[in-house]
Amino acid sequence: MLSSLGEALPTIANAILVLMLLGGIVGSALPAVPGASLIWLGVVLHGVMTGWEPLGLGIQITTAVLTLLSLGCQFLVTALGAKRTGATLWGATGAIFGLMLGFFIPIPVLGPLAGAFGGALLAEHLATGKEGEEVLRAGAGAVVGALLGTVAEIVIALVMVLVVALGFFA
Repeated sequence: MLSSLGEALPTIANAILVLMLLGGIVGSALPAVPGASLIWLGVVLHGVMTGWEPLGLGIQITTAVLTLLSLGCQFLVTALGAKRTGATLWGATGAIFGLMLGFFIPIPVLGPLAGAFGGALLAEHLATGKEGEEVLRAGAGAVVGALLGTVAEIVIALVMVLVVALGFFA
């Protein structure tokens, strides 16, 4: 029985990896959901289950670096979107915190976007006293930034899947 499990383990590991790769791509399309982390976790789990073959140290390091890049990307681009439309550092910081809190709003995709908008708007108003169109621009910039950050995350997730595929076929 144990030998048959050992023989089946690579197949099980491959199936889990494929599911996590697909889940990671879908997750990367949702603002504030770390899809790249799911992909990386799948790669690490696959390595543990298969003795790090065929996804060796190079693939592990590459996917880890891409995961860190992806995690920072969403928040940085959201803040830059707010700054680009005239927000102060307070408004940009509010956009980041709002994005994180928006993840807990039970409306898929729209929750984090509403959080980024509200965070930028509220922080900008409270810190600077700005009102009306100025704070609305900061909020809108945060939303555009969050959407662009999501596009960047999708691209990074697809690059990670390509790296994993090359690890199997190279």
